[in-house]
Amino acid sequence: MTSVRPGSREVAPVWPALPSPARESLAALLEGNARFRRGESRQPLASLPNREELISGQRPGAACFGCVDSRVPVEAVLDQGLGDLFTIRTAGHVVDSAVLGSLEFGVFELEIPLIVVMGHERCGAVSAAIETIEARAAAPSAIGSLVEAIRPSVDHTRVIEDHALRLGATISRHTVMTAAELTMRSSLLREAVEAGRLSIVAAHYSLSTAELLPI
Repeated sequence: MTSVRPGSREVAPVWPALPSPARESLAALLEGNARFRRGESRQPLASLPNREELISGQRPGAACFGCVDSRVPVEAVLDQGLGDLFTIRTAGHVVDSAVLGSLEFGVFELEIPLIVVMGHERCGAVSAAIETIEARAAAPSAIGSLVEAIRPSVDHTRVIEDHALRLGATISRHTVMTAAELTMRSSLLREAVEAGRLSIVAAHYSLSTAELLPI
């Protein structure tokens, strides 16, 4: 979702309006990201009382499906602690049956109200997919399945000649398509969204600014 900033032609992305409790869950993540950017992370992972409290069960406020990139450890960049996030990561946040099953478990067993699909700047998996497809090469072994999953987004941005611009556009496109894919492939997630029990948002993490932004 986007809006035009007053007095400017620049189009600025804005977060979608979400029902409660998804709205509160997203707000908590954005507040944590703001602390991380300011260098004021609370780093609650080592809290002894928190660990003891979670022995009997968990109730994470949101699920985050992101990339395995070591520069984007989700709990760290969103300043979340033990029990706060239900995190799933694959290279290029590529969806498979294990991802869908994990998210379905989180939504229906743990009553998670929000899924954030989190792409990021300079994603190596997307960059490699572009290079492989443009070279008409074959990726080795199971890496090929990642390339094929990202291929529709690569094809969509083929008209962009500038490499950096194309990479950014492909990452954004792939993130949005991943968010849409969750409900296309999972009837359980789709029904939860239609019933208002679940919200799914696409987001982009900037390595340059450390900010989580809507797409």
